[in-house]
Amino acid sequence: MLLSLTVAAAIAETVTAMTLERHVGSHKPLEYWKKGARAPAGALHEVIVRAVPLASRGELEALLLERSIPGSARFREWMSTEEVKRVGGASELGATERWLKLGVGARTKATKHGEYVRAIAPVAAWEGVFACEFYAWHHHEEKKTVLRCDGDYSIESGAPAEAVFGVSDLPPRVWGGPRRRDKTNKTLDNIVTPSVINSFYEISSNAGSSKVYQGVFETSGMDFSGSDLSDFQSLFDLPSDKVDTDYGGHESDIECEIDADECDEGNLDVQYMMAVSQLTPMTYYYTDASSPFVAFALYAADLDTQPFVGSISWGSIESEMTDEVLEAFDVELVKATLAGSTFFVSSGDDGVANFAAYSKADCGYVPSYPATSPYVVAVGATYASSYDDPGVGEVVCESDVDDAIITSGGGFSTYYAQPNFTLAAISDYFDQVAPVSGYNASGRAYPDLALSGYDYLVVIGGAEYYVSGTSCSSPTVAAMASLVNAVRVEAGASGLGYVLPSIYAQNGSFTNDITSGSNNCVAEDEFCCDQGFDAATGWDPVTGWGSVDYAKFEAVFTSDLDPLEVARAKSRLNVDAVRPLRAAAQKQ
Repeated sequence: MLLSLTVAAAIAETVTAMTLERHVGSHKPLEYWKKGARAPAGALHEVIVRAVPLASRGELEALLLERSIPGSARFREWMSTEEVKRVGGASELGATERWLKLGVGARTKATKHGEYVRAIAPVAAWEGVFACEFYAWHHHEEKKTVLRCDGDYSIESGAPAEAVFGVSDLPPRVWGGPRRRDKTNKTLDNIVTPSVINSFYEISSNAGSSKVYQGVFETSGMDFSGSDLSDFQSLFDLPSDKVDTDYGGHESDIECEIDADECDEGNLDVQYMMAVSQLTPMTYYYTDASSPFVAFALYAADLDTQPFVGSISWGSIESEMTDEVLEAFDVELVKATLAGSTFFVSSGDDGVANFAAYSKADCGYVPSYPATSPYVVAVGATYASSYDDPGVGEVVCESDVDDAIITSGGGFSTYYAQPNFTLAAISDYFDQVAPVSGYNASGRAYPDLALSGYDYLVVIGGAEYYVSGTSCSSPTVAAMASLVNAVRVEAGASGLGYVLPSIYAQNGSFTNDITSGSNNCVAEDEFCCDQGFDAATGWDPVTGWGSVDYAKFEAVFTSDLDPLEVARAKSRLNVDAVRPLRAAAQKQ
């Protein structure tokens, strides 16, 4: 839709008269976006503006750390969602929206607490506001086109804007989805099913709770099927349950029948998260935006109820993200964890080189975001040739060993510094190994934990498939955290919340240490790089502290509670879990 050029020019002339003093952001060239023609002056374009916040990320982080460092006076005293919104909302509610309406002539819609404003105006108006020229940019692989500035942009002094999106930030590549193969291709003795997870990782009860919530975050057209979920539950004799909330409207049985690629990640996430933590309210968060991490930030800012646990199996190349996008997403992560949420993120399936490596010429250390964020728990992948003995025989999931298909991602951030509580573990690692140079040894290290990431049996479009990837590991570990939350909340305590400092404080006391394998190969064993990390005793940048032994995990993270109250809570949860099964049996 085009606005008349006369009106657009008038708006541009008005905006250009403003004093441009404050530099805000810069254009980051990305090789897969090619510049085309100048954008039409009257073309309508959406810009998202982040308002000046009441509290900086540093101030919010200080509030978070005083509640999450073991031994601190306010340990696990999470804030209510409303308290967080009051602290982390816009500094002047409505100021940004008024500026965009009156100064730019934009149509606007703000989040509930004014943190972000979506604004639509003609290109000519935005060019005046940001003192830059907009062009059409074309993605040479995905056939997408976006309008963005070519070069740096500036903004008037005193404008109520902390950052803007959709101006110079070209959308980064997004990786997601497990590697899938037909069940008929191979008969396997070591496939992963819900019962295998329970036995191998010492889960004695899958009783979740209606008092806690869990969710998965999806993008890139990913659907899930309620019919496939029902078939999966019947196949493994699990309680019948449905996804409670579908933000974005991406439940589609038909799409999953037509193309398994459209549903492999979504079905995997909901099937295994709901199998491990049963009868726990489940939410499917979906955004189709060109920049999903900005869209997720907007989602999070508007949620009245934060999930106790969330899993993200999507990632981008950290170096392709702009500082503004990283800041916005991280601020919303901090706010959510302040309210008691815990986020788990897949560490990647292509070792240290990441998903953009197509040949040995692309080898190097290429960290994955948001796995590098210090506000999430990054989860790598393991592999076992047999699941007969609980916790025994696991190695790094690496594509060049036993046809393991994928290689656990891991490494060191080039953007985030190492949190103090991780320093000792990282130092111990480098006392044992000397990797090929090229990584940022002072960056935030990942992953933090791991779990099997090989050949999970899922149902897609009514058919059974095997899928592999850290996309399997993250939602399953997240579901384990949901089980712990169920016990804690039933016992009258708070949920886990920002759990990363506690994980490192435990020094691997609840994990199976993985000491064999490396992450120098990409997925499908296409090639291996000189760069990479070896597994070692203790923490390592391949599988973190190792795979989670749930029995120990639960014991450690309920050890601050009265043992009698914990026992009573688990008993009540188990009784509640049996009730719907009895009711279903009576109906038959």
